[in-house]
Amino acid sequence: MSHSDNTPLFYVYVCPDATQRYLSGILTYHESAAISTFQYVRSYRERDDLPPIAPMPAWRKDGPPILTQTMNRGLTGPIRDALPDYWGTLVYAKNLGIAVESVQFSDLLQADVQDRPGFLAFSRDLESAPVIPAPVNRTDDVPDLSAIVQAVESLEQEGPSSYPLQPLADFLVQRTSMGGARPKLSVYHQGQMWLAKLPAYRDSYDVGLLEQATMILARRAGITTPNTELYPLQDGRHVFLSQRFDRVGTPENMQHLAMVSGLSLLNLDESENRLGSYPDLANHLRMFGDLSGATELFRRMIFNWLVRNTDDHLRNHAVILGVDGTWQLSPAYDINPTHSRPGLHTQFDLSIALGKEGRQATLQNALSMVEAFGLDRSEATHIVHECCEALQGWRAVLQDLGLSQKDINFWEHSFSDQSKNVLSSNS
Repeated sequence: MSHSDNTPLFYVYVCPDATQRYLSGILTYHESAAISTFQYVRSYRERDDLPPIAPMPAWRKDGPPILTQTMNRGLTGPIRDALPDYWGTLVYAKNLGIAVESVQFSDLLQADVQDRPGFLAFSRDLESAPVIPAPVNRTDDVPDLSAIVQAVESLEQEGPSSYPLQPLADFLVQRTSMGGARPKLSVYHQGQMWLAKLPAYRDSYDVGLLEQATMILARRAGITTPNTELYPLQDGRHVFLSQRFDRVGTPENMQHLAMVSGLSLLNLDESENRLGSYPDLANHLRMFGDLSGATELFRRMIFNWLVRNTDDHLRNHAVILGVDGTWQLSPAYDINPTHSRPGLHTQFDLSIALGKEGRQATLQNALSMVEAFGLDRSEATHIVHECCEALQGWRAVLQDLGLSQKDINFWEHSFSDQSKNVLSSNS
């Protein structure tokens, strides 16, 4: 049974900034039956200055009057994208002292969080629109992120939290709605909203440092990324900071941009990730008119293959509604290498399909459907070589970030094997 009341009705608001909110539609969600319906309210349909919630044809304001969903536990994709994923759900459950398995989507729809992805907010009561709290918890207000990491590591343990959440409870609950299973929270930093990705207590290496290295290399390969930084902890580990691309401006004047995951874009259930593909995503981008995004998606696919990023699932791709009013590929995020050893797992798959041979991570497969990305074979091959050349400096990047020679050697085959093979075959 839900920890909220059993009323199936939710009011869905579009919040373009921290002060404005517009009732966009009504969601009727029968969670036990795994079915929902959504319909725009007339006042929102008639406003030419207000955008659709999502770019897919079914979500056009002049589209079908009622959208029905039975996948994803019955919740429509663009609305599901605005809910916390596993980590945010865990924090919510621990704060209430309940099992994470008992938390339902209807609980998360009305959870008191202020950093939901995108620009949606929800309310049970038409008379009381959702309140978006004033900006709090800037990094200057957090004297030591180490204290938050200690609380987070306690939250990850089985059973009741052994670390007193207060006075951090409100901070953690309100700031952890972004997706994914790893611990993270939103913080204000340098006058902007950033995502702080924290170490997990089971980590066998410095995940934040490796992600920063990979993002530096991705930028060198011509991939659009958010601004990123490392925040050093007292114990030598690092928090990875990444500027949120669905927030634009200062805390006092911040715009909220709509965001839709690749999973929702392709109208797939959580269990159907393997049915997704880079060419399908590229075709959708081209339909929206984002031709440069389709080309960059190919570059990201190649880079993910080269660094063995096998966590490139559809929720790790997104589109955003830019400030210019067009839907476009979001900056890249969650790019992490998988450790590889010589002679082991030389053949591997990515999370979604690259080409005609499905998820098989090979150059031949990656080049098999280049037309979907708006490329010809020569252009695609040129991008492959640019990515390979960018990765030649991986050792210096890791060294500059302070990694020991032993740890650098540990990652050698992840960062260099694929690109070395490509470059040597064309020498």
